[in-house]
Amino acid sequence: MPITVVMLTQPVIRQGEIRAVLGGVLRLNQDGLMREVSEAGLDLGEGAISQLLAVTDGQGRHLVDGVIDEEQIGAEARQDLALAMAHWRDQGSPVEPEGVIWTGQKQIVVAAGVPGADWVVWRRYSRDTLLEPLNAMRSRSLHWSLGLWGGLSLLLLLYLGWQLHPLALLERRVVGMLDGGQDPHAGWPRARGEIGALSATLSGVALALADKQAENQRLLEQRESLMAAAPLGLAFVREDRLTLVNAELERLLGYAPQELKGLPVQLLMADPEESARMASEMRAALTEGRAYEGEHRFLRRQGSTFWGQVHARQVRAGQPEAGVVWTLGDITTQVASRHQLEWSATHDPLTGLLNRRGFEDRMERFVEGRLRRPAALLIIDLDHFKPINDSAGHQAGDAMLQAIARGLNEGVRASDAVGRLGGDEFAVLLEGCPPQWARRLAQKLLERIRAVQVPWNGRQLQVSASIGLAMWNDSMGSSHHWIHAADLACYEAKRAGRANVQASADEPLDEALG
Repeated sequence: MPITVVMLTQPVIRQGEIRAVLGGVLRLNQDGLMREVSEAGLDLGEGAISQLLAVTDGQGRHLVDGVIDEEQIGAEARQDLALAMAHWRDQGSPVEPEGVIWTGQKQIVVAAGVPGADWVVWRRYSRDTLLEPLNAMRSRSLHWSLGLWGGLSLLLLLYLGWQLHPLALLERRVVGMLDGGQDPHAGWPRARGEIGALSATLSGVALALADKQAENQRLLEQRESLMAAAPLGLAFVREDRLTLVNAELERLLGYAPQELKGLPVQLLMADPEESARMASEMRAALTEGRAYEGEHRFLRRQGSTFWGQVHARQVRAGQPEAGVVWTLGDITTQVASRHQLEWSATHDPLTGLLNRRGFEDRMERFVEGRLRRPAALLIIDLDHFKPINDSAGHQAGDAMLQAIARGLNEGVRASDAVGRLGGDEFAVLLEGCPPQWARRLAQKLLERIRAVQVPWNGRQLQVSASIGLAMWNDSMGSSHHWIHAADLACYEAKRAGRANVQASADEPLDEALG
């Protein structure tokens, strides 16, 4: 077996000259330094950092064969050494003090060169053993980092909570301000910076809102007092529905409080056609920017009706969606008085028949009408009426006139007109009546007049009549000519002995007038 020998020399220099040379020989295969080193390096027990695998020369030949037993290092170590040496040869078999590193899955093999001797020492290191301090440090660093992050986060949360606490108080105070019921001066948090400025601003807004709300409340109370004290019915109407009413309107229409709210206006009207007409006229007036005023019949909840005067005006001109203000007053008495005056102006107060003015107006409406229908005019003059006034008195004469008026009214159609032209002279307008029917009706009226008897102071008062009949034709031209033609026929009836009916002549009107 070859013997591996290491020769060591050391010159002795004195005063710049070599005075001697010290030399020695170290046999590597004998007990000595290499065996102690190798045996110490073979231990990879607990706490060992590395394991000596081999010492080779620059060509990879083992220098310590026999010193390091290959069986001692194990099969896994031999495989790692073979792979590492293959990697070293691929790099050109460098003998460098920095060494060459080959990294396996669990182990690291390092080949470090010894300058001058051209030795290469091969050692294997456990990855876990080498990385254990780093992993421990990393674990400690992670724990420290987590602890530091948790502490800082807690401090940050505490700081943010301290900073945001006034903001939370401000939020609750604003909610309380919106809900109402809190003193607008109290409860505002004090803080610095932007939150403090915001709190001061919102406090000012709250005070302004409180003042505005108080003013609105005063105006609301004044409005309610005004509406309650108003002698007229007041209503606020939007989209043809009542949205606000006062007590007077509820009283006028017979509704309990709050029952009118939301009802359509059409339900208040006595006549649907009149309601539609009022709505059309009101819409036209309001569209033109004018107020609307009209008289209409309204329906109470109990079913009775009354005449009401409506005055309507838009809340904001040109904006119908803003609504309309109504006033409604009961004018039933005024309308009745006006109707009575109008009736008195056109009717005879004694008999209730049309007076001359009312009768002539009715004739004018027929003459001016576009629809031409056959029509007859009867002029009736009572016979021997003056002796009744002279013998029995004017009261008896009035009673006779009233009885004759009732008989005439009962003897004609509802569409016919009966009038008292004055004194004991009456007239009847028969529209839509052909000549033969007119003569027949005139004869029946004559018989009715004859049949009238008025008991008076033990006597039976009775009269007859002379009747003149004139049919309308376009040649007459006016109602006055028509009346004149009937008058002439009445005169003819009187000349013929009274108590008869005479028709006007067919001759031209001008000749009859002559």
